[in-house]
Amino acid sequence: MAAASAGAVLVATMRCALLVPLAAALCALRPAAGEPIKIGYLTAFKGTREKLGLTISGAISLAIERINNRTDLLAGHTLELGYADTEGTAKVGTRRLVEMICNDTVAFFGPEDSCLIEANVAAAFNLPMISYVSTSQCAGTVNQSDQTSAT
Repeated sequence: MAAASAGAVLVATMRCALLVPLAAALCALRPAAGEPIKIGYLTAFKGTREKLGLTISGAISLAIERINNRTDLLAGHTLELGYADTEGTAKVGTRRLVEMICNDTVAFFGPEDSCLIEANVAAAFNLPMISYVSTSQCAGTVNQSDQTSAT
């Protein structure tokens, strides 16, 4: 593995460590007993954007697997990761976000564009969103009273 790739995976894994406190917070949104807690991952699998999300997806999957293997975190629930291809555009990303919200997804990672539109939609439903990359300098200035977070 090249040094740049190893570094990217390390950074991705560290950022995915954010899943643990996120998972704990999601317990407040408890679905019915035994039902999974749905997490959405919005990334570009096709389109003109860099495919950083393909690197990140392995780290997110690993983090979710580790959380699901611990019985002390989610009180009888598991995390279920759903993927959606944004094609690297805010328009498609917003559509995929809304589709996932309608499918009972309660938290999101991504997308890898400006994420301002998607972050505002998530905030309108009081759902957390963690962006692992954003092309907007404004993304980190989301109102503190909103759960949505751009990092």
